Amino acid sequence: MYYIAVCEDDAIFRERFTGLLMKYWEEKGKEWGDQMQICVYEDGNDYRDSWSPEQEADILCLDIEMERMDGILLKEFLEERESRTRILFVTGHNEAMQRAFGENVVGFLSKPVQEEKLFFYLDKIFRRIRYEQEEVMVDHTGKNFCKIHQILWIQADGRYSRVKLGEKQIFFDKSLAEWEETLAGLSSFGGGIFFFCVSPAVQFGRQFSSRAVQAVRKTGKNH
Repeated sequence: MYYIAVCEDDAIFRERFTGLLMKYWEEKGKEWGDQMQICVYEDGNDYRDSWSPEQEADILCLDIEMERMDGILLKEFLEERESRTRILFVTGHNEAMQRAFGENVVGFLSKPVQEEKLFFYLDKIFRRIRYEQEEVMVDHTGKNFCKIHQILWIQADGRYSRVKLGEKQIFFDKSLAEWEETLAGLSSFGGGIFFFCVSPAVQFGRQFSSRAVQAVRKTGKNH
């Protein structure tokens, strides 16, 4: 179940915007393979008072200018609690956007909202959610899995390889061909999250042969 929250103090706009969300789901909901629940809130106080870390919104469509608790203050409230909710600002006050940037802010929409722009952002957000939900098995026990987005890189030499997960490295006997087969079955991998290259370098104190192959997340940096 995807949970979308709409925090907006203009009742007429709130109703129209909710209608656009429902239209989007009617057209594209099957692509994401789940159901959607929309909850509406009259202002930041209303959302804050109902917020809990156990049941966070996947997406918060948030007005900036509201009388009691505005969107900027609500964003800061969520940041202080390390919320993972993705915030899509919707505002008629473009001059306030410069104060609205943040780690979980995924975009800005100006009122009146254009349907194609809203749908563009929703596509982008739902692709990201799907990517973050996908898991891959990282050993042969069949018990240990990790989220695909947690993998920084995979390095393989012959039948052995290691996976970099944040500060942790996992070593096991899985060849490059096996990794390619595993990752090819993931929709996010099909989108080109990793690339493969020959890496003859010495890394982490161990000499890999010239045939060692490294799969690296496309961040523009070498790990």
